[in-house]
Amino acid sequence: EWHGFQLELARTYRFKADALTAGKPDDADARRAYVSARKLAQQVLRYPGREKQNARDLLASLPNLPGGVEEEDTPPQNFDEALAKGKELMESAQAMEFTINTLPEAIANEEDPENKKALQSQLNEARQNYGKTQNAAVQYYEMALAFTDSETAISSLQEVYYYLTFINYSRGNYYEAIVLGEYLARRYPGESGALPCAKIVLSCYQLLYNQAVEEQREFEVNGFIDIAEYTIQNWEQSEEANDARRRLVPYMMEAGQFEEAKQITSQIPEETPERLESELRIGRTLWFQYRRDSREVNSLKREAPDSPRIAELEKNLPTLKAFAGEMLEAAGSRLQAGTGLKLSNSNVAALLSLSQYYVEIEKAELALIHLENENYGLLSLIQKKDPIASNPATVESAFRAALSGYMSMLAGENGEANIEKAKEVMQQLNNVVGDTPEGKKRLVSVYFTLARDLEEQLNAAETAEKKNVLANGFETFLDEVGSTGTDFSVRYWAASTLQGLGASFEANGTVTNKARDYYSKSVTQFKSIAAEGKSDLSWINENEETGKAYLAQIRMNMAQVMKRLGQYEEATKELAYILLDTPSNVSVQIEAAKTYNELGVQKGDESQLLYAIGGARPLNGENLVWGWRKLGMLTQGKEQFTTEYYEARLGIAKARLEMGRAKQGEEGKKHIGYAELEILNTYKIYPELGGTEFTARFDSLLRTIQKELGKTENGLAGAADTPLATTNTDIPGMEPPAALAKKEQSNSNMLLFASMAGIFAVFGLILYFWVKKL
Repeated sequence: EWHGFQLELARTYRFKADALTAGKPDDADARRAYVSARKLAQQVLRYPGREKQNARDLLASLPNLPGGVEEEDTPPQNFDEALAKGKELMESAQAMEFTINTLPEAIANEEDPENKKALQSQLNEARQNYGKTQNAAVQYYEMALAFTDSETAISSLQEVYYYLTFINYSRGNYYEAIVLGEYLARRYPGESGALPCAKIVLSCYQLLYNQAVEEQREFEVNGFIDIAEYTIQNWEQSEEANDARRRLVPYMMEAGQFEEAKQITSQIPEETPERLESELRIGRTLWFQYRRDSREVNSLKREAPDSPRIAELEKNLPTLKAFAGEMLEAAGSRLQAGTGLKLSNSNVAALLSLSQYYVEIEKAELALIHLENENYGLLSLIQKKDPIASNPATVESAFRAALSGYMSMLAGENGEANIEKAKEVMQQLNNVVGDTPEGKKRLVSVYFTLARDLEEQLNAAETAEKKNVLANGFETFLDEVGSTGTDFSVRYWAASTLQGLGASFEANGTVTNKARDYYSKSVTQFKSIAAEGKSDLSWINENEETGKAYLAQIRMNMAQVMKRLGQYEEATKELAYILLDTPSNVSVQIEAAKTYNELGVQKGDESQLLYAIGGARPLNGENLVWGWRKLGMLTQGKEQFTTEYYEARLGIAKARLEMGRAKQGEEGKKHIGYAELEILNTYKIYPELGGTEFTARFDSLLRTIQKELGKTENGLAGAADTPLATTNTDIPGMEPPAALAKKEQSNSNMLLFASMAGIFAVFGLILYFWVKKL
């Protein structure tokens, strides 16, 4: 096949030369084309095969040029000659590129040793000469530019710019390609080379975007948007314009230009796959942002109910949800009609967003219609073992979405039937994920995430009546699977979901009677699971370390629920039991410090607040519970513990605030002042404060402290001008930690080592649970 391609290229050179000599027998370009044809035919003639006789015939048909292959080439004397030489070398480079891209497969399939050796020789030669040939082409094109004068044809000049643009692009010189390509596209938009150059520039910006640091992509995003809009404006009906629209949408979304992205999408022909892809992409992005902002609102309502950011986020939530819904529903209608149906990994992910959207707006039946559609439904694709739906995360998310959908309809007319269907989905999920230790871990993770999804669904319910209907349906199903289920992952899910139901029925941090009922059921199920797991650890997981880690997670769940029921001392005991086995479990250490904070507030007991700050439960010369001060010291500056560090800094400030409230007069103000310094010092050292949510929590707490001190309640607004405080207090830990002492450094190393060793198998799960509860 390779030799056939070489002969076909040789014939092309001969036809080109024949056409040129018909009007000018001594044409230099014709002479070079004949020489190229002869070279190619002679290469084929050197090897055995069916093309050998064809090569002989072609050579016989070529004129016997003086000098033949060795003919010397004189330097170009004008623009046309330089351009012609550049084109010739460009064509040679493209032939070499074809050789480099195609020969490896031909070599791998070639069985004859001699032929394989010959092909490898050609490949090596092409690789060796490719760069040199491109360099030579550039030199001749630049020489052509030097020959440019007032009589040079614009079309010929364009050709030089186009080839220089293309060569720079192919060699990875993207900035040079952008400069040349944009000049041609914008200076001569009516010429034939302008649109191809615009497309090259678009690709250059996209490649530069991929290479750029995530926080430093403004140049690439703006440049991409600019050239894409220019392409659409000037060649509106072209395929390149549609391609630009499709590729433009995600960059507009990143720049926050949602309306513009929607408008661009509406210009893509409705019957094309690009239209469906853009609608799904916009819908998915907005839906992701809606869910992310909703989670932040719920978290802030728990942790910083006075934060101004809550109102800021809540103002935009309805618009985000409506906008996402509009695009997702448009895509859903297109999918059902079979218009522009083309599945891809991004489309599959967007289909999950479509299902989640329908479940949240209480149209779960539509979510299931899309999930089960024979042509594109994820559940159908999974059953068909379609590669597009083979990714484990996609499979698990699809079953999670289906289960969420059926559970949303448990209180409806077909409640019993939907219970059975939900059970069928659970069985299918178990079969797909598998019964191996690794499969069981994945199953726990899937159900754990589902528990959080159901809690979010309840929080999103528009009325108390709808929320109660959903919760009653969930409760019926959870009571059944929790009491009759034999699988650890299912029972753990039931208990976790009941915990989530309790949290969703709290009112501004107050445990209502209904929340208390759910919490009580939850802790009962957790205790039952823990008892069975202790008697048979393999029931939880065949891997002993994994089983112990899950038992620790269950005890932490129990401690969290006990706190909501006012059982703080019982909660501290459960957490202490966990730390006896895994003292470096950071999530549990944080939960323990928070519990002492809350216990101190509940009892008005300063000693509990001191435990929260400095640690508690002495054991072998160390505190089993580290406290906020040690947590902050061990996590500071360690990227993998960024969230834990800021949680510790907030925790110590809260403890100092409560210490001040527990005291009287100036002594109380002094301790509240320490709380203020904790926040200001943290801000001075790390002004980004771990992101928007933590910043809002720090700001809210600082406003509360300022109010207690009788100061202007401006939060972090004036914090940048405050000097770093270094004064020690009578409670160690106020000042920013200095370099770690040797023993503390050892503790830090122990923290990292233990976290990555003993409970590494499920550390991600535990950490994920804590983050979700923030």
